Amino acid sequence: MASCASTSRVLFSLLRSPSPSTSQSSSLPVILSRPLADNRPSKLSVRPQARKSEEGDRRNVLDRLGTWDTRLDLPIVEESSIRRGVPIPELSTSSVGVAVSVGRRPYMEDRHSVAQLEKNLLLLAVWDGHGGGECAEFCAQQVCPHLERRMREMEKEGRRPDLTVVLAKTAVDLNASFEKHWESQQGGRRTGKTSSPGSTATIALVRDGYELVVAQVGDSRALLCREGEPRRMTEDHCPSKEEEKKRIVRAGGFVECDNIGRYLVNGRLAMSRSIGDLDLKPFGVTPAADIRRRSIKHGKDRFLVLFTDGVSYVLTDQEVVECLSRCDQPQEAAEKLVDQALLFASEDNITVLVLPLGSWGKGDEGGTSMLFSLGRNMSNSSRYG
Repeated sequence: MASCASTSRVLFSLLRSPSPSTSQSSSLPVILSRPLADNRPSKLSVRPQARKSEEGDRRNVLDRLGTWDTRLDLPIVEESSIRRGVPIPELSTSSVGVAVSVGRRPYMEDRHSVAQLEKNLLLLAVWDGHGGGECAEFCAQQVCPHLERRMREMEKEGRRPDLTVVLAKTAVDLNASFEKHWESQQGGRRTGKTSSPGSTATIALVRDGYELVVAQVGDSRALLCREGEPRRMTEDHCPSKEEEKKRIVRAGGFVECDNIGRYLVNGRLAMSRSIGDLDLKPFGVTPAADIRRRSIKHGKDRFLVLFTDGVSYVLTDQEVVECLSRCDQPQEAAEKLVDQALLFASEDNITVLVLPLGSWGKGDEGGTSMLFSLGRNMSNSSRYG
């Protein structure tokens, strides 16, 4: 008897077939195991006579289409798959690979968030703290309540939540909330003239298994691997960039280059946007997020990965993709990327989140010598202009 994973692949191939022009595709009756109105993820069943008589045809269909090839046995979400006309797998917190390392620092300032906000809505986020871990810790604890509040506001108005608007407002909300929190921790004193901890914010939301929206504040990173190529979902907010520098100078701040080539706002912050850093908010360091959205194509997309700059300082986007594509499981992949960054002389805290998508493990043949390098030149990092 064919395995459940094999029968799912048959449905996936049939859904993506352009027309029932061949005898193989037209002779494979497939039925769903529960009504289509039920949005719960489901395994699929094929009639016994089809299993017995069409085994060879099934193989031919899979060989001919080749549209779904993954190492993971992913159940599908029926409603999304039927609505989109392509197989949409269930994406859950249990499939996310997570790895962290303090690196060569004496303390850990990175934090991360992985949560199922709703039945069809998955959250992944990384927070790279600086000047202390308090701001990153606050963001990791408070991001879910802030997101849920903004979504409820839209639902009360009879609208489906626009994730772009939700994320944009949440980034600003987190900064305002942290300011109140930090002032309360300082005995109610205003903190505008003294430095405070800060954090990056890279937040990804995946709705219905295919709608991907990413918010970016700072210089952590999110990459989507599509057919073996990195598709960057974020851009680093560096003071050396012309538009960022103009905003800071207009607000009365300045950007200078230190003796190791880093561009710093007012001589202390190596990014032009952040949560926290309350003393620099009057000088153009904004918590406003850049938002990008993309539809996940599970027949082409292998994984989504989020990581802090302990990785991006020493590895290019393509090297990240090559490293992760060699792994069997998301947890193994996250741990391997951390190890690779350490091998390449990363000195910072490191956090990696890996979300496998429909083409996980597909087309990972080939080789590269990057895994055998003993060190890296960090001058290619965006932090250095």
